[in-house]
Amino acid sequence: MGDLSIAWRQVSARSITHGLTILAIGFALALAVATTLLSSGVQAGIDRAAGPFGLLVGAKGNAQQLVLSTVLLQGAPVGNVARATLDRVAKHPGVTTAIPLALGDSYQRSRIIGTTPAFLETRTRPAAPAYFRITEGRVFAKPFEAVLGSAVARRTGLKPGDTFRAEHGDEPGLPDEDEDEGDAHASHPYTVVGTLAETRSPADLGIYVAIESYWEIHAGQHFTPGDPTGPDAVTAILIVPRAFPADVFRIQQQALRSEEH
Repeated sequence: MGDLSIAWRQVSARSITHGLTILAIGFALALAVATTLLSSGVQAGIDRAAGPFGLLVGAKGNAQQLVLSTVLLQGAPVGNVARATLDRVAKHPGVTTAIPLALGDSYQRSRIIGTTPAFLETRTRPAAPAYFRITEGRVFAKPFEAVLGSAVARRTGLKPGDTFRAEHGDEPGLPDEDEDEGDAHASHPYTVVGTLAETRSPADLGIYVAIESYWEIHAGQHFTPGDPTGPDAVTAILIVPRAFPADVFRIQQQALRSEEH
């Protein structure tokens, strides 16, 4: 008991110093736990955002911008990829599916993504269920049919059977640079045919339509002579490889060459 009494008197004599030390240790532990939880939350958020996106092919430029615009639906797209590249990638023996993605139009600040029904059937892994699920209506089957992300459906109040008109770009209300293109958007209304279940990812902010809708609207757009893309170009290509990662490297080396990244 003598030793314990001496120790206790020493602690009592320096109570402020020892208290501050204990407090500092507590703050350090709390910070470590908070950092771990935040890191786990960020990683989970990234995983949800990535969702069905595996290998993306886009025009030469900033790869981060490609991910931001295509996966997170933020910022301007990098550029366009020629239809010939899409066709070549789709025929590559290492590719199970090559899904085109076209961006550039919007409705009330919600991006319109031109694609194929295969995009709504993508999975995070082969054995997983489809990432997207229709809660009302059906998947688009022809041009100018639209499927709404859950957040878009809630915010706009649109439902199957309703119609809307797209606007060029991501800033509704701004005048189109090309008057003919503006007329094309006005004369091609979309009809809502389905809504998607919530994914808790940026995908909820998208409007999904047949990519032929984009090609038809922009068919009359004027292109610079020698432009390799043309009106049937795509913004990006989502690739589902047969084997990962072996086929990914082969696709990059053989199919894409040096045209895109």
